[in-house]
Amino acid sequence: MSGFRTHLLFYAAVAAALFYALESLNPQQTLGADYLIGAAVGALYSLLPDVDTPSSKIRAALSKIVLAFVLTLLVASRIYGSSAAVWVAAALTAVLLLLWLARHRGFMHTPLAGLLLSAPLALISPHYCAMAFLGYATHLFLDGRLLG
Repeated sequence: MSGFRTHLLFYAAVAAALFYALESLNPQQTLGADYLIGAAVGALYSLLPDVDTPSSKIRAALSKIVLAFVLTLLVASRIYGSSAAVWVAAALTAVLLLLWLARHRGFMHTPLAGLLLSAPLALISPHYCAMAFLGYATHLFLDGRLLG
């Protein structure tokens, strides 16, 4: 099992090789901010499969972020009387509960999970989606879960 630094470094090496190849194929086109943001998204996604591990860095960070959102939404619902905020807070709480019940190297360590979690990013940018899946796939590759 690789640590989070190994996953990040391996993803960075693969992303750098991909960017080098893209620039080599079309030297007149420079890779813009969309690619750099996509690379950062991919780095995050290279850690995401371990969200089902209670001691992982990504789990701790995500739990804190979700709890902050839930609290903010509950306060906003109280101030503005928004029932939608309560429903979103309940959904986020359900996600946290599911994470606490998930077993390590279960569904989160499958290519299907990577596709499902990366796909919504295509609505923002195809580069973000592609880099997110690349990050996810590099994690699965290092863990021996990508091809079988």
